[in-house]
Amino acid sequence: MDESVLSQPKTSATASILLQEEPAKTSATAPDNVTVGIRKPKRVIHFSDGVVEEYSSDEDDESKKALAEPTTDPKTMTWLPYLWYYTVVAATKTVGACDFMGEKLAYFLGITSPKYQFAINEYNRLNEEEKKALDQEQEEKECQRERIAMMQANRVYAETTVPYSAANPGLGTDL
Repeated sequence: MDESVLSQPKTSATASILLQEEPAKTSATAPDNVTVGIRKPKRVIHFSDGVVEEYSSDEDDESKKALAEPTTDPKTMTWLPYLWYYTVVAATKTVGACDFMGEKLAYFLGITSPKYQFAINEYNRLNEEEKKALDQEQEEKECQRERIAMMQANRVYAETTVPYSAANPGLGTDL
C-alpha cells in the first residue's frame, strides 16, 4: 500500500472514505492494488437542524479561480464605467459584510432557531404524553385480562376438584 496514503493525518469520524483502484501493471488485478484515502470536507456548514459537509473537486476549484479573476480591467476603463465598476464592487462587499454581521448578531442574540420551534416542541411533547397514556392503558387492560384469566382458572379448578371430606365422609373425622 502507498505510504503517502497511510501518513495522512486522521480526521473526524464524519469524513468520508474514498476508495480508488490503481491501474494494474500486469494483466491480472490483485487485491493489493487498492488504496484508501480519506477525503476531508472543504467546508462544514452548521445549520440549526443539522450539519452539511461540502467536498471540493477540481472543477469547483477551477470555476472559483475563474470567478475570482476580474473579467474586466478597471485601469483601462473610462471614468463612468470605472466609477460604476467600483460602485458595484463596494456594494457587493458591503452586502457581504452586512450578511456576515447579521449572522453573528443572530447567533449572539440566540435567534437562530426556527420561528415556531415552541409549537414543534409542544406538538412533540403532546404526542409523547399521548403515547405514554396509550401504553399505560394497554398495560392496565393486559393486567385486567390476566386477573380475569386467573379468576376463571381458579373457579374451574374449584369446580373440578372435590373436597376430601365430601368424597369420603368417614375418613378424617375421627382424629
